[in-house]
Formats: sequence, structure tokens, C-alpha cells
Amino acid sequence: MKLHFSKVSLASLAILFALPLTASQTATAQTNYYVSNSGNDSSGNGSITGPWATIAHASTNVGPGAVVHVAAGAYNGSFNTYASGTPSAYITYIANTADFSATVNCAEVAANHGDLSTCVRLIGVGSTTWTNFGNYVAIQGFDVTGPGMNGIYTQGNATQIVFNHVHNMMTSTCNSNGGSGINVNGTNAKVMDNYVHNIGPFPSACGFIQGIYFLQAGGMAYNNISFANSGFGIQLWHYPANILLTNNTIFNNASGGIVLGTDDNFTVDYITVENNLIANNGGDGISEQGGSSSSIGIHNVYTNNLASGNSGGISLWNGRTATATVTGAPQFVNYTGTSSGNYHLQSASPAIDTALASGSALTDFDGEPRPQHGGYDIGAYEYSSGSTSSAAVSVPGSMGFPSTAIGTTSAIEYATLTNTGGTTLTFNGNFIISGPFAFGGKGTCGLTVAANSSCTISVVFKPTSVGTATGTVKLTDSAGSGSQTIALSGYGQ
Repeated sequence: MKLHFSKVSLASLAILFALPLTASQTATAQTNYYVSNSGNDSSGNGSITGPWATIAHASTNVGPGAVVHVAAGAYNGSFNTYASGTPSAYITYIANTADFSATVNCAEVAANHGDLSTCVRLIGVGSTTWTNFGNYVAIQGFDVTGPGMNGIYTQGNATQIVFNHVHNMMTSTCNSNGGSGINVNGTNAKVMDNYVHNIGPFPSACGFIQGIYFLQAGGMAYNNISFANSGFGIQLWHYPANILLTNNTIFNNASGGIVLGTDDNFTVDYITVENNLIANNGGDGISEQGGSSSSIGIHNVYTNNLASGNSGGISLWNGRTATATVTGAPQFVNYTGTSSGNYHLQSASPAIDTALASGSALTDFDGEPRPQHGGYDIGAYEYSSGSTSSAAVSVPGSMGFPSTAIGTTSAIEYATLTNTGGTTLTFNGNFIISGPFAFGGKGTCGLTVAANSSCTISVVFKPTSVGTATGTVKLTDSAGSGSQTIALSGYGQ
């Protein structure tokens, strides 16, 4: 079976664990542009009142520091983006609500069984739904599908692919042309917090089609959930080196969990695979493969992974062995092996407190800080006390408002609150808001939130003075921590 698949210091990657990515991090001098189904590439100017109609057209009109906001809705057609940012001024393509009032994390929407109509849905018609050639580009928050080879493909250097739901690609095809949900054919990529599933004709195995696929050197993948793919959950092949895989949750992939190797004239080396939850996959949980005795180097590290229920074990070359491997069943909240499941951890999971602290991402898939208790947890989710016996809450850490004139009220912005636990969440009192902010009256949160359900909190900004203003929304509830706070900020003018 042929598997399809320059050096940087892993220490230099550690600073990136301070993500999740936000638009404000990607550019030193931002310029905002807008894309909407109601826009027009010919007559629009990319403003919020004159948006463009396509991401491809936006790409031809933006440069370093640009933030391209894309309104929720269905966008049919495959497309390419070519514009490049710089290391200090990324070009960011970011999914928004239909009225541009807030960003959308479609990976989290999908994982929490939310309404996908609130997402920016990119529906490909050709070989790849989104092909990016630009350097220093961030692709954030989209729902991506289509019949072609890849969902998101990048050939640019230092691409960041984060918060995307990539699914149902090549569902009836298996051939040597290959395919993948996320295909990284560029150096130094960061693939983070994505929800990737049903790539290839699953449940049939197809070693040519992968969930997430790195072909080049440098970069990392963390907090991704990759499952029900015909190939491997994550594959590194051809020219990968100096790559960190940490805190990914990988299960029920037909060919195996994680594979790295090459059949090219290259040595795959300096790969670190740690803190990953790898369960119930066909084939090996982790394997090294290659076309010659020099395909695999001697500096690859495998430590503190949970490997359980896989058809094979951990198969390594050069006499190397994995260390601190956890072998117990992961004890998901609701394991189905499909997108209907809940892959948070139960309180007795052996993944809890068994991750390597130095390699852990600082937040989990839900954006919750790590650690939540005595130690760091293996996999994409950090366990919150009471997440199965009571509710567990996920809310955004902050909300930002555009500049607003003194004496006026901004447009409503929404924060999504999700009960990720197994029982109903009950609020213990009224939400409390501080600063020059007020509730917008359009939120959907009531007295309770059902298990695995979401509601919204609406907020407006009402500045009383010139300059930056801050405030908070505080709520108390029956979740394990008992309280949550959302930081608010805006600028009065």
C-alpha cells in the first residue's frame, strides 16, 4: 500500500501554544474587508456596506495585514487564493455570522451538534474546495466539504488552519491520486482545533486518503479531532521533519491512527508525537513506514500517548520504543465513532492528568485553559470537573466591539454558550454585566441549557467617553467551576 506524503527547532514552536488564533493576532496594522452572499465582485468595494461576493476575488485585492470577514451562508464552487502576508502581518480569512457581528468557530459548532447554517459553508465542485498558494495566511472557522480530492489545500509557507469543520470528501472514491481533508504541502504550517471526518469512502479502508496530511517540513498539529476517515487520522509523508503532533484526538479511522514515513529520497526525522488520544482505529495506532532502510531517522519521539482499541499497536523502526503510553479505554462521554458522539472525557478516563505538561497546548478544543486540575490531559479536550455528572460550560473568553460614537449603541454581538456536559445546565442567578455595555435583548439563553446544547448571549456597546472601554459578563451556574466570565472591550469615539 503506497502512502502519500528543511529543519526548524521544536522549541521555536512553543510560543504558538498561546493561541487560539484571533484576528487581532495576525496583523500589526489591520485592514478589514468583507465577503457576503449578497455582495458583488464587480460593484463592491470590500467594505461592510459594499461586500464582495467571493473569497477568491477578495484575495486579488488584499495584502499583508488584511482581515477578510466572510458572512455565514453557502458558497458553491472551488477556488484559489494567492495573496501573501508577512510574518508580522498575516492575511486572515475568518468566518463570521451573517451580519458580521461575531466570528464563528465551525469546528466547535459541529462538535457540539450545533446549527451548521450559522457557518460559512464552502461547498466545492472540483478537485479541491480551497487551494491556497499564499504565504503567511490564516484560514479560520469555516465549514468545508465537496466531492474533490481535498477540503483545504495549502502550498504556502507558514499557513495557519484553525477552527475548521472539514468533512465528507471523496466519499465514493479510492485511487492512487489520493486525497485529504486538510492537505499541507507547504512548510511550517500550524493545523489547530479542526474537526475532520468522513474523508474517503469510509467505512472502507483506503490508504491513499487521509484526514490531515503533512507533506513538508516544519510546523505542528494540535487539538484536532480526526475520525471516520478511510485512511489515517493524521499522516506525515514525503518530506516531513521537525513537526510536533500534540493533544489530538484520533479515533475510528479505517487504516490507522498516526503514520509517518516516506518512499522518497528523504529521511523522516525529528518528529514528536505526544499527548495524543488514539483509539479504535483500524491498523496500527501509531506506525513508522517507508520505502528504504533510511526512510526513518533515529530522533523521532513518541511519549505520553493514549493508545487503546486499535487493530494494531505502536510500530516503530530503529529499535525505538514509545514511552509513558497509556493503554486504558479513553472513556468518552458518548462514543459512537461518528459525528453524533461526544468526545469529551468522563471523570474516570485514564487520559486525565497523564499528558506531558511541557508539550501540552495551553488551551483545549473548547478554548478552555489547560490544566483544569492537577495535571494536563491527553487528547483535544481537557476534562472539567463535573463534565459528566453535571454540566460543563464553554463560552468565549472575550468579545470585541467596533468603534462606536459616544451616545450611540453598537450593533448587537453574540456569544455562544455551550453545555458540553451530560446533564442540563442550570443558571443560579441573573447574568451580570459591567462597564458601558448592556444586554442586547436578542439572546436565547434562558434558565437552563440542555446537555450538548447551546444558547446565545447578546451584548451591545454604549460608550460614554472617548477611548478604550472594558467590561465583563459574569454568570453563575451548575457547572463544575460554578462561574464564567466573558471579557468585553470596545472603543468610544
